[in-house]
Amino acid sequence: MPKTQAESPKKAAAAAKAEAPKNPAKKAAAAAVGVDAQTEVLAPKPEEKAKPEAKAKKAAAAKIIPLPESTEELLAHPEIKVSGAGSFEGKLPVEIGKLLIAGVAAEGVYDGALDVKSILENYVDGGKIEALKINAGKSLTWLKFYAGDTEVGYLFDGTKLSGMVSDGFISQ
Repeated sequence: MPKTQAESPKKAAAAAKAEAPKNPAKKAAAAAVGVDAQTEVLAPKPEEKAKPEAKAKKAAAAKIIPLPESTEELLAHPEIKVSGAGSFEGKLPVEIGKLLIAGVAAEGVYDGALDVKSILENYVDGGKIEALKINAGKSLTWLKFYAGDTEVGYLFDGTKLSGMVSDGFISQ
């Protein structure tokens, strides 16, 4: 009796099923009848395609780089990215002003009033502050300025003070 087209795919599927490996996707493909059905079963699902990318992003985000001991080393570090967020003189955005007040209060070296205007006039040289963004596996804000001839500043993780700069050296 001659083979019909309907019998050939069934026999092919049965032969593939007999040799199917233990992989569930391949077992499902072997059980599927026809090339289209097998291709559909073996095709990666959209969420499976995204998994390697998501894992890579998560691993990159999880790699937090410890800050070096000085601002010079921080700026030269090959894995830490520092970018300018803005330079301000005499007047600060509200968010930056709040961070400045929090840093000065925590440092405890300034005896004047804890308001932005007083701090800029009496503590910060020329009233100039540079706000920088640091990406070291997590995002930090660095308020950089000079008091006297000394580089000082504060590092914030959001609104939480996470480090201070004194004479160019970072303490955490």
